[in-house]
Amino acid sequence: FLIGSQLAIYKNRLFKDLPQLILGIMAVFAGIVFICVALYNLYRKHRGKSLAALGMFSVMMGLWKLTDTRFTPFILPDKPIFLFYVSVTMLMLGMIPLLWDSLFGSLAVTIMGGLSVGTVITLVFIPVLYSLIMGGKK
Repeated sequence: FLIGSQLAIYKNRLFKDLPQLILGIMAVFAGIVFICVALYNLYRKHRGKSLAALGMFSVMMGLWKLTDTRFTPFILPDKPIFLFYVSVTMLMLGMIPLLWDSLFGSLAVTIMGGLSVGTVITLVFIPVLYSLIMGGKK
């Protein structure tokens, strides 16, 4: 009974998240292609820095979308916090190519700062506050 219900849950999650998984995989492969083309252009003494930045951005955003689906906790059920770390890290690293852009630089700094502060609050501040408040009670 439990095996059938687990398979039904997996199938349902996979069916709902399949477009997002496919787009994430496509973004990763497109980013790899952009990086390869940029490296080829640099080898041939052409300009390719912006294409490499676009490739890095695409790879990071693709990995972020792959780890941000509701299906991935079923793949690693014992380590859900690992997926949170991967998702936040990829989103923060994906903003690095935008830092030097005059239009989106401040947006990238805001996103990276907000994710950093939110992660520190979630992983450090709230547990310490909880232990201070509930520490004497058992």
